[in-house]
Amino acid sequence: MAATIPHLCPYCGHDNIVFTVVHAVQIPITKPSDPAIFECLASCGACHRCAVITLSSRDQHSPDQHKGLFNLPVNSLTPLELLDFQPKPKIKTPPRHLPPDVEKAMIQVYALESQKADDRELFEPTVIMARKAVERAIKHTAPELSGMLGKRLNELRKRGDIPQALLDWTTEVKNLGNDGAHDADSTATDARQAVLFAETFLTYIFTMPEEIRLRREAK
Repeated sequence: MAATIPHLCPYCGHDNIVFTVVHAVQIPITKPSDPAIFECLASCGACHRCAVITLSSRDQHSPDQHKGLFNLPVNSLTPLELLDFQPKPKIKTPPRHLPPDVEKAMIQVYALESQKADDRELFEPTVIMARKAVERAIKHTAPELSGMLGKRLNELRKRGDIPQALLDWTTEVKNLGNDGAHDADSTATDARQAVLFAETFLTYIFTMPEEIRLRREAK
């Protein structure tokens, strides 16, 4: 068994998935005392597509001769060190200036959006997590409101703090999330709309006000 390296897959989106070295080619080194450098073809344990990884071998042995999982970053006793990974995973970033718990939810939304399992996109978890991001945002925006999300949205409508069209979009996220949580068949369109609705709502609530504040402060 060859060396295995945990990494985010740039193809299927699985995080910390195991890549197994299937072929290794040594790059010439200038000093005999330098660690051996290998360009390796490694296969994702989930989707089986290959990445090119560059590994340093302190004991000069090829990665396809090493056995076991090498967690990175390494310590001084680990024989292999990851130097590069290609292609770089494409990670979508959430709207700026989000509270940490809202940002965490959106990062999970993007991971689910890009991740595949058995060649089927995970539509239901995507819409459920988008709903959670919106719900967390409202807790920050109106912490005095309580009850179910629908009730809090109705209260925000009455107060007029948020444009009606935006609240209508947010209600769509709530409905899509509810459908996904109750075994309704969410579609690719549902998932895309839920992500777009959540992004727009969060941008209006957090990103735009903070960007305006920073611009005024800079002046």
